[in-house]
Amino acid sequence: MTVNSDVLTKFVGPKNMDKIQTIVQRRKLSKTFPTLSQQQLDGDNSYIEQMLDVLQLSAINLWNPESADDINKFKVISNSIVDLIQILPLPVGEFQKINRLILLITYGYLGDNWEAVRRLLIEREKELIVDSNTGEWAERVFKSIYMAIFYLIRRKSWDDLSRAISTINNLRLQQKQYEKSYLEANKDCAVARAFELASLYHVAKSVELIGTYHLKGQPIDILELLDFQFENAIKYAEKGNIVSLDLMERMLQPTFKKMVENCV
Repeated sequence: MTVNSDVLTKFVGPKNMDKIQTIVQRRKLSKTFPTLSQQQLDGDNSYIEQMLDVLQLSAINLWNPESADDINKFKVISNSIVDLIQILPLPVGEFQKINRLILLITYGYLGDNWEAVRRLLIEREKELIVDSNTGEWAERVFKSIYMAIFYLIRRKSWDDLSRAISTINNLRLQQKQYEKSYLEANKDCAVARAFELASLYHVAKSVELIGTYHLKGQPIDILELLDFQFENAIKYAEKGNIVSLDLMERMLQPTFKKMVENCV
């Protein structure tokens, strides 16, 4: 793992940069000489989590960079986020794990480092696969979207693209079985739940569009269709006041468009 210290120091400060470099080197050594105590590992992990928050805020402040200097800074920050995520243990909870991996995927693609992301998905696939057939309906939809994205990026063969599309198609089959009872289970939250589902359905459609485009080169107006899906996804997330979903979708929109560009 490498960290561009010249640019990154401006965002985290020299002391934090030194500590990051120390932790990185310590992690490299620990692979050969596993002498780090659990207390030391936990302390390092907590610190890296804090630095990730700092870097994400810096990346958001540079979102949609236009100048060559800002584009370079954004790429450095994005690649540093990817590097730091890779030395952290995966969160235990499925929801937290998926959010962490979507973060990795997003900054990997936007930082032009998608090969590292794909390699990680292949090398650690057993840890990264989740069961999308458990949980309440919204949870199933969310996990299915993640698994479809996982297949799109892992892409061991053309079969993975078909798996991504099938995963989304299966949601449509399950929708009649689970959606109504999910919305009626809690009348007080029915409207918020409906907005959440509407938002997730648009993201699911965008994943299906990407998979179809990779397989068939269609539809031709893929970028416009992706913008349409994400504009609606974000609109419903905002109406439901679902901040985490809103942010995730704003990050996935340029990521998916980058996937299209990489496919051309």
